[in-house]
Amino acid sequence: MKYCFLLFFSLIILGFSDIKASNDASPEDTTVYMIVNKMPLFGKSKADLMNYVLNNIQLPQDVVDDLDAKRKGVYAQFIVEKDGSLSNITISRSSHESLTAAVRELLANMPK
Repeated sequence: MKYCFLLFFSLIILGFSDIKASNDASPEDTTVYMIVNKMPLFGKSKADLMNYVLNNIQLPQDVVDDLDAKRKGVYAQFIVEKDGSLSNITISRSSHESLTAAVRELLANMPK
C-alpha cells in the first residue's frame, strides 16, 4: 500500500550577503540570487514536482505509523544551481528524524 501525504517545501534560496534581481549572470558568476525573473521549475509544471515526490519518497515505517509526523511535514531549503542540480540542502524544520532523512535523500537524488 502506498502512503501519500504532502510535504511542504519552502523554496528559500540561501545567501543573503549579495542580493540581486536578475537572471543575466555570466558563466563565472557565483552570486546567489534571492529574486529572479523566472523561478526554476521541475519538469513542466508544479504537478510534476508533486508527482516526483509522491512516487519517489521512501517513508520509514516509524513515520508511516506516526500520523502526527505526516501532518506536520518538513521544511527544506536549497539552492538551484545553473545546471538544475540542488546544493546546500538543509532541513529547517521537521516533525520526525526519519522523515528528515527521507526528504534529504529525495532531494539529493532529484534529477536536473
